[in-house]
Amino acid sequence: MDVGIAIGAGTDMAVESADIVLVRSDPRDVADVIGLSKKTYANCYKFFLTTIFICRNTKIFL
Repeated sequence: MDVGIAIGAGTDMAVESADIVLVRSDPRDVADVIGLSKKTYANCYKFFLTTIFICRNTKIFL
């Protein structure tokens, strides 16, 4: 999957079409964005597993 990243000081077209916009115009923030996305994915995955576990143990079927 491709992700578009734009710097906030760039053109309006680049900012509108990007998936991620760096507000501080610092390219080193890309590493922070990647770390944040990995943590967010991990939390979503944990929530999914917890929901499946609870439903399975309480005999609730989704």
